[in-house]
Amino acid sequence: MDMAKMGLIYKINPREPGKETIDSIIYKIKEIAEELGGEFLDYKIEPIAFGLYSVTILVSVDESDEVFPSKFESNISNLGEVSSIENVGMTRL
Repeated sequence: MDMAKMGLIYKINPREPGKETIDSIIYKIKEIAEELGGEFLDYKIEPIAFGLYSVTILVSVDESDEVFPSKFESNISNLGEVSSIENVGMTRL
């Protein structure tokens, strides 16, 4: 029997403007998700103002993994390019 998957949706704001910053953050997020046993599924880049963008991401993890969300948020928060991370949604996949 397969373990149920949970989708976590996060909004991430960078410290600096520019698409390069967002691209770098997305690359690092993919690595962090995999290292922690999750899977990076999708992202959406949204303009905020004056060249500043936010990115909304979707990652999946086994529903029984209770430590993934806090570890993931902590690791993303510790990236130098990230100003903030906010969990904006959760759903069963």
